[in-house]
Amino acid sequence: MTEPVAPPETTAPRPLDPQRVEEARKILTELLGLLELPARIELQDAPDGGIAVALHVEGELQGLANGKRNNVIDSLQFLANKILNKPNQERRWITLGLGGFPEPRTPKAPRPPQGQGQAPVAAVPVAAVAQQAAVAAPRAPKPGRQGQGQPAGGKPQSSPDEHSLEVAEDPAFAQAVRALAEKSAALGRFYAIAPLKQEDRARVVKASAGVAGMRALLEGEGRGRRVVLTPDKPTPMPKLSVMPDFDDEEDEEA
Repeated sequence: MTEPVAPPETTAPRPLDPQRVEEARKILTELLGLLELPARIELQDAPDGGIAVALHVEGELQGLANGKRNNVIDSLQFLANKILNKPNQERRWITLGLGGFPEPRTPKAPRPPQGQGQAPVAAVPVAAVAQQAAVAAPRAPKPGRQGQGQPAGGKPQSSPDEHSLEVAEDPAFAQAVRALAEKSAALGRFYAIAPLKQEDRARVVKASAGVAGMRALLEGEGRGRRVVLTPDKPTPMPKLSVMPDFDDEEDEEA
């Protein structure tokens, strides 16, 4: 029989320093001014030792409802706490409430010590667990035999290549691909097209097949697979020229 566990001792929160309260009021007033949010604030000691603030917005603003949290109030509370709680200083957290003081947070119930309030777990031999896992696991097909992922001939199935994949023709897409392919052949430039679905890669290969002076090559696997329009006669890129000194030109004009 286990002995009851005594609840943890609670200590009364320390009274707030009036200087910290006034500093919090000044920070919130400046932040509200920067936000151009007309509001009146009230401050009081919170039960947890922090500073409870009631924010009374003047007029009606869209998205702000009394008693409800929103992104504006959460952001304002975050910034105020960052400014007020400086390093090497006792932290007093600011908690904002819209239209009134925020409700105090209910403390979480302490977890019972290990072994109390829980049903005992029977020990299971490791050998029995391994045997059950071996029975539940599916058996992999042996090489040379018909199984999952293999046709009757014994060769693994693979998805069709873009060159042999039958896709519906898209005239606008094909026209754009042919224009880019002709540009690659004329200028001797490489153009990589990614990311594309397999059907669109097949359309690129099909549309560029009739353009002379270039080839459509496929590179990569999975999501990184792409089509590269490769010219038969690549042209080297020109060397980078030195940028002109615009300051000297401005001096001469002056």
